[in-house]
Amino acid sequence: MNNQDKMLYLVLSDNNLSSFYDYNPADFPTIKDALQADNPIVVVVAKIIIGINGNSEKKHSERGI
Repeated sequence: MNNQDKMLYLVLSDNNLSSFYDYNPADFPTIKDALQADNPIVVVVAKIIIGINGNSEKKHSERGI
């Protein structure tokens, strides 16, 4: 499990979020699974996590880290 998958699990495991948007976090163990979900909230969460990680990697590479 990579850092993106861990972050996805933490966000999707929120009881309020999962009950309000009617999904089971166990159905989406990876970012790849979440991106292919029928539930748009799950897909958006996955895209946000990818965007956050992509931006931090870009900033590190720009600074030579």
